[in-house]
Amino acid sequence: MKICFLVVIYDKNFSESTTIKSLLNINEKDFYLCIVNNGPHSIDSLDIRNCQNINFRFLEYLENKPLSHIYNDFIDYYHDADRFIILDDDSILKETY
Repeated sequence: MKICFLVVIYDKNFSESTTIKSLLNINEKDFYLCIVNNGPHSIDSLDIRNCQNINFRFLEYLENKPLSHIYNDFIDYYHDADRFIILDDDSILKETY
């Protein structure tokens, strides 16, 4: 089952998102994570080495792109997914999730 997660961050660094920290603990082969920095500042460096066990995609829109566009682009890109999960940047997900 292909499960695709979207996390949109705004005015945060990659490492400040509790959602991303929680998702990096998932160890599934059909797990896909798309992180979108929606501004207002560019993220200079991502700690990509923590994402080696997952299928990872990072996008950046500094103009604060409408969330509806981000969500639709995400669904279009992962059109063959079995599940779409859209989260904010401060969720804490337990292993049982």
